[in-house]
Amino acid sequence: MTNCLRILIAAVTVLTAGVVCADPRTPQEKQVDSAIARALDFLSRQQQPSGAWVIDSAGEETSGTALAVMAFMAAGHVPGEGPYGEQIERGIRWVVEHQEENGMIVARRSHGPMYSHGISTLMLAEVIGMVDEADAVAVRRALERGIKLILLSQALDKDRRHAGGWRYQADSRDSDLSVTGWQVMALRAAKDVGCDVPKESIDAAVEYVKACSVRDNRGFGYQPGNGQTPTLT
Repeated sequence: MTNCLRILIAAVTVLTAGVVCADPRTPQEKQVDSAIARALDFLSRQQQPSGAWVIDSAGEETSGTALAVMAFMAAGHVPGEGPYGEQIERGIRWVVEHQEENGMIVARRSHGPMYSHGISTLMLAEVIGMVDEADAVAVRRALERGIKLILLSQALDKDRRHAGGWRYQADSRDSDLSVTGWQVMALRAAKDVGCDVPKESIDAAVEYVKACSVRDNRGFGYQPGNGQTPTLT
C-alpha cells in the first residue's frame, strides 16, 4: 500500500467515523475511537515541515492538506489548542498561502485543479470561526476569493446539459457530478459563515445534480445521461 493511500484512508476513517458511532451504546464505540486515534496519530506524523500533506508522488497539495485538517477537526481538535492544534494551524496557513491570483487554491497544476479548489475552499469555510484573529483575516480573504472563483466558473456559458455544474478546470464548458459536489459543499459552508452566495447559484447546482439522477436505479451518474455509479450515489 502506498503512503498516499494510507493518508487518504486515515483521513476518510476519521471523517466518516461519526456515522458509525452516532449511537454511544454501540459495542463498536471503543473500536471506532481507537481507530480514530491511530488514524490521527498517523496523519500527524505525515505532515511535512512546510505544513502540508503529500497525497501522491507529485508532492504537496492543497486538497490532501485540507482533508487532513478537516479530519482533525471532525475528531474535535481545533486550531491552536490541544495535541494537534499547532499542526492544524500550519496546515491552514499553508493552504491559504497557495492561492493563486485568480483565486484558485492549488499547489500544482493537475488535470483536475477544481477538485483541490473545492476541497480547500470548504476547509476554509469550516475553520473561519476557529482560527485566531490574526489568521482569520487571511482565511476570510482567501475564502471569499475562492468562492468568487467558484461562482464565476459556474456562470460560464455552457450547454443546457451542463448548466449549473463544474468540471476539472475553472474555465471548463462542461460539468460532472463529482467535481460539482465539492463546489456545492464549499458554497453551502461559505454561505453559513456569511459569504455572499446567491440563492440562484445553489438552485442551479441542485438542478444539475437532479439532472444526473438515474430514475430506474434511483442513483446518480457521472454526468446527465450516464448510467448509475455507486460511488457518486
